[in-house]
Amino acid sequence: YYFTARASSRASSHERMHVKSSKQIHDANIKPLDTRVAKYKGKGKAIKTGTSAAGALAALQAIVNWNAQVSAFSTADVAANTVMGTIDNQDMASPTFVCDYGAKTIKGTNYAHYIDTPPGPKA
Repeated sequence: YYFTARASSRASSHERMHVKSSKQIHDANIKPLDTRVAKYKGKGKAIKTGTSAAGALAALQAIVNWNAQVSAFSTADVAANTVMGTIDNQDMASPTFVCDYGAKTIKGTNYAHYIDTPPGPKA
């Protein structure tokens, strides 16, 4: 594989899209979870619901809703950022997305894949 400087820069931009997407999904799902957990962290903030330790724990688990939130984050992140997920499909439709122009010899070295951005290599 030979990546031109343009292709390398464009591929890097694509990967940053994945990071941004994961952060947005995190902020939508995990940050609210962190906020709910923080309200009850520490002895002075202990939940005062339930008539027993088990009752208080059950009430806290219902408020925090940990498993559902982590599952929602995971599901959304996989859908957006897995290979051929939302980010890949949207970005690959861009006219600036990298393309494999096939075999090409660069400075005497044969490469099976010459990767560039459109319009591709000069004839």
